[in-house]
Amino acid sequence: MRESRRFAKAGAHAGPELSRFSTSDAPAHRRVALWNEHASRAMTGLRVEPPRLTEFDAAYEAAQMQEVGFVEARSTRAHVTHLPVCGADPAYLIHLQRTGTSLNRQAGREVTLRPGDFVLCDLAQPCALDLSDDNTMLVLRIPAASLRRRMANPELFTNLHMRGDRGASSLASRFAALLWDSREAEAGPTATAKAAEALCDLISAAFQEARPQAEGSSAQVLHRLRIQRHIEARLFDPDLTPASLAAELRISPRYLHRIFSAEEESIGKLILRKRLEACRAALADPRQAPKTISTIAYERGFNNTTYFARAFRDRYGVSPSEHRRSPAAPS
Repeated sequence: MRESRRFAKAGAHAGPELSRFSTSDAPAHRRVALWNEHASRAMTGLRVEPPRLTEFDAAYEAAQMQEVGFVEARSTRAHVTHLPVCGADPAYLIHLQRTGTSLNRQAGREVTLRPGDFVLCDLAQPCALDLSDDNTMLVLRIPAASLRRRMANPELFTNLHMRGDRGASSLASRFAALLWDSREAEAGPTATAKAAEALCDLISAAFQEARPQAEGSSAQVLHRLRIQRHIEARLFDPDLTPASLAAELRISPRYLHRIFSAEEESIGKLILRKRLEACRAALADPRQAPKTISTIAYERGFNNTTYFARAFRDRYGVSPSEHRRSPAAPS
C-alpha cells in the first residue's frame, strides 16, 4: 500500500502541504480496514462497506488551505457511513461530486449528486452515502464558526441539493474545483488565505440563494431537525411510531406529517429506513455474530421478523441471512 505522505515545495511561495494515501498495493482483504483508518483521519470518522470486500480500491489526496480542508477521494462502489461527532459541531463538510454519482442521506433527505453538484453535511448528525463505481468526490471541511459568521443556522441547509449547473451554486462549485486543481501552484499564504475566504463567501452565498428551498419558515425547519434528533434517540424503541412521536412532542399527527410533506420520505418511512440501516450494519459486524437475526431485529425496534425480512429484501435486494453471509462484511 501507499502510506500517507506529506510534502511541500521548497521556497517562500510553496503551495499547501499535501498528503496522499492509496490502497492499491495493500492485500485485498486489508484494504477496507486500512481505508477506514486513513480516510477517517483525513476527513472524519467513517465506515465503508463495498459490495465485495476483495474488489475495493480507493485513494485520496488532501491539503489544508488556511481554514478550509480539502480531500479528493476516489473509490470503487461502496456504502459509506459518516459517524456523528459528539459534542459541539466543530465543522461542516461539503460533498462536491466530481465523477460518478452518489446518493447522500442525512436529515431525512435523500439527494443524488452528479458531477458539479454538492450538499452540506452536518457532522453532528449521522450521514450515509452510496457511491457509484469510479467515484470521485471532493470533500471540503469548513469550521462551523466560519460558516456561522456568514450565514445564520447552517443546519437549515443540511443535505439540500445544490446544483452545479445553475446560479450561485454553480459558481461556488466551479471555484472550489478550480482552487483544488490549482493546489500545487506556487501561491503565497496571503493569496491562499484570500482564495479560501472567497470560497467560503461563495458557498454561503449559494446557500442564501437556495433559502426558499429550505422548506418554509426557519422555525419549521428547526422543528424538523428536533424531530429527527428525537427519532435518533428513540430509534430502537418498538413503541416509536408517528403517532407516539407526535404525542410525546405535543404536536398533532397532522402537523408532524406536514413538516415532512416536502421530503422524499414520510416520517414512517424515515423510521423504517433508519432501523433497517442499523440492522444491516449489525448483520455485517463480526461482534454481533453470536446473535440470531431475529434478536438483532428485535433489538433495533422491529417486533415482527416476517415484516423485517420482507422490508430488508425490498430495500437491499437480499435477505438478512444473505447479507450476513456476504464477503463484503467487514473484518
